Amino acid sequence: IEYVMDSVPSDIGVVITIHGLEVGLFSPDIILGLSERYPNGIFLNVHKVLDIFFSPSLYFFEHVDLVLGTLSTTTIQSLFWDKKILSIVHDYNDWIQDGEGIENIEEVLAQPKVDKNHLIYWYLTHYAIFDNKMADPAWRYEYFQQKLNYFCKNGADFGLYHKIEDIDNISDYVLTHMNEKTAEQSQAEALARQSHEDALAHQAHMDAIVTQAQEIIAAQKAHEDALARQAHEQALAVERKAEIKRVARAYVLDFPKKIFSIKKRKSLGCYEVWFFGRKMKTKRGVEETVSVDSNAEIKREAKKYLLDFPKKIFSIKKRKSLGCYEIWFLGRKMKTRKSIL
Repeated sequence: IEYVMDSVPSDIGVVITIHGLEVGLFSPDIILGLSERYPNGIFLNVHKVLDIFFSPSLYFFEHVDLVLGTLSTTTIQSLFWDKKILSIVHDYNDWIQDGEGIENIEEVLAQPKVDKNHLIYWYLTHYAIFDNKMADPAWRYEYFQQKLNYFCKNGADFGLYHKIEDIDNISDYVLTHMNEKTAEQSQAEALARQSHEDALAHQAHMDAIVTQAQEIIAAQKAHEDALARQAHEQALAVERKAEIKRVARAYVLDFPKKIFSIKKRKSLGCYEVWFFGRKMKTKRGVEETVSVDSNAEIKREAKKYLLDFPKKIFSIKKRKSLGCYEIWFLGRKMKTRKSIL
């Protein structure tokens, strides 16, 4: 198929059928892939067609201009529809072909049709064996014995195929049994259609079961995903809470340094007492190496400052000239009141 489709021009549509015995050759996925790859290919739903018609090619002869094949009775059958025949390679059907090789398809399509009625006549009278004769063991033995004798003497040529039946007898036989064959075929097709409909119903039921199972699996997975997200969020919350505690603990342990510290200034020859990030006092005349006593003195003064610190944080100042009281907080006047209990 790929060889044919890659060789045929894209403006020529190609109807692709298969032999009745090849029903399992192409899966729906393969057909879908070929359809997408070759837009000019007409790929039948072979599984559905072959359920109803064993030889679907017979129903498409009247819709095509040319039959492309090799080593197939389909090319012989196309003679009855007066269709041009192009062989892919040289084969035993070369006596009925209009051309050979896919590269010549446009040339064969453009050339006028050739009358092949004489080929049909020879095929029916010298080659085809109808079921009335094929069912006769004695006739079959004589027929093949004659063929073997001729081949041993002359080899394989057209003389090997002697005349089997007159065309008038063939016509009478075909016309007589046509209705019978049609009735049998209609019954077979009806049974095939019913079988196909039953198969479709069964497939629809199975598809519904599969769909329901998929929905259940999807719902279960969604529930599991929700539980996993919830567990992850809880883990993140616990981790965040632990991180907050860790940072707070580190800050608390480090906080005394932020409240009170003594910094040594070598360049100035002094020590500075710092409280809440503000330099509160400078102790001068301190030696390079601070003694325990002097260091203790600084700590005592710092302690005194700490005891007095609430006044620096919060204070109330009386303004006699203004006849009011001012409330100060961290060095900023926050409110003015006329009187304070």
